[in-house]
Parts: sequence; structure tokens; C-alpha cells
Amino acid sequence: MKKALLLLVIPFGLSLSASAQTQPNPEYYQPTKLQEAPGSQAEEYVQVLLTPTDWGKSYKVRLEFGDRIVSINQYLKTDAKEERSFPTTVAVMNLMNEQGWEFLNFIPDTDGKFDYRRFLMKRKIVKA
Repeated sequence: MKKALLLLVIPFGLSLSASAQTQPNPEYYQPTKLQEAPGSQAEEYVQVLLTPTDWGKSYKVRLEFGDRIVSINQYLKTDAKEERSFPTTVAVMNLMNEQGWEFLNFIPDTDGKFDYRRFLMKRKIVKA
């Protein structure tokens, strides 16, 4: 009896999984184009990466804007020869907040674990 029931359930399950693998509508996945009227607002995102230095006593910061990666010195436009380092993650967040950035979320590493040294921030920008 169990074998007969199993033989009836297996084809039904396979038909459900086959129907779930349809191709997505390509129009749905197209990025939306912003209407860029003067004075319109948009958002800019940055991924902040902290690299420990001095055996974890301080951090160097790298900012990834999607199309470019810059150090914190390049972002702040300082001429210092030595790259600026920060004692804690919160010090970096405070500096970025002073620049108009808002914390969004921590970014998981390749193992799926959240790391306090990788996070995403955003800020509103006004189109001229």
C-alpha cells in the first residue's frame, strides 16, 4: 500500500517542481529609469570595508561605490601620505554620518555570517 501511494505522489511532486522552473519575465527585471527633473532626489550607496591593522588595534577603511573603490583619504580629499586609521567601527560610522551617510545593514561574508567590518550605507543626493 505504501509503495503504491509513493508511486502516485512522486509524479505529482515532479510536475509541481517542473512548473515552478519557468523563465522570469525579462521586463520585470529591467532597472527602472529615474525621471531626472531639476532638484529631484536620488540615493547613493556605498559599501564600507574595514581592514584590521596593528593586530586589530585599528582599522583602515576602503569605500566601494560600485564603479570605483577609494580609500578614506581619497574620499575626504586629504593630502596625508599615511592612510588614516580608526580605532573602532563606530568611529568610521560617525565620520560617515557627518558626511551625510546613513547606516543600512551589515553585509554577510562568504560563509553567510555577519561581520561588523562590512556594512552598507546610503545618502540622499539632489540632482542639479
